[in-house]
Amino acid sequence: MVLIYYPPLPTFLTPPDLALLFWFWALFFADFLLEFFPLLFDCLSNLFPKNLLDIFSSYGYLRVKPPLVEYEETLLSDGPGEVLKDSTFRVMDPLSQKMLALRADVTAQISRIASTRLSHLSRPLRLSYSGDVLRVKGDSFNMERQKTQVGAELIGPKSEVIDAEIMLVCVKALKSINIDNLTIDINLPFLRKYLLTGISPSLKHTVNQYLDIKDKQSCLLYTSDAADEKR
Repeated sequence: MVLIYYPPLPTFLTPPDLALLFWFWALFFADFLLEFFPLLFDCLSNLFPKNLLDIFSSYGYLRVKPPLVEYEETLLSDGPGEVLKDSTFRVMDPLSQKMLALRADVTAQISRIASTRLSHLSRPLRLSYSGDVLRVKGDSFNMERQKTQVGAELIGPKSEVIDAEIMLVCVKALKSINIDNLTIDINLPFLRKYLLTGISPSLKHTVNQYLDIKDKQSCLLYTSDAADEKR
């Protein structure tokens, strides 16, 4: 989620001040001062995270707050943390002389908490979180390297009911902060094959082409034809 707000720059800033401000932006880190950026400060620090967490809580999601820094061997171990190795800042702990990692994503920490401290709780396990993450590089949607991440995890057996719940809860949470026109990407390779069974090869080829380029309007048109073929 990205909120873009361009407040007027304070008139008392001198050229050296402006140079320092834009230098921070060039590094994709920034200071947000309450008096200069009231809307952005309130939305990112208070309003958005609170609204999202309140929705998650209303559906029974327990809030957890993992630490910002963990030992590298723990945070970047096999599993969700392994894919974050290239995105993670590392520092040396002067006390233990072991490498520490600053989290680039909270998901790996939630996985660790669920499998250790909360392993005794029955499944499905519902957890929510909010906190800053720090990444070596930004992404195409947001080049900033320090971000606030808010999320929910539903941990349990494979079930279409569980999949549906987490999607619907997240949609309701996003709508609570007035984000509309949402799309959901479902990363299940077999889903496309399942949905396109029972239609002609030529129509299946056409629909696959539009799915690959994410042409929503054409997909809607041709999937309507595919539904007619199945009847």
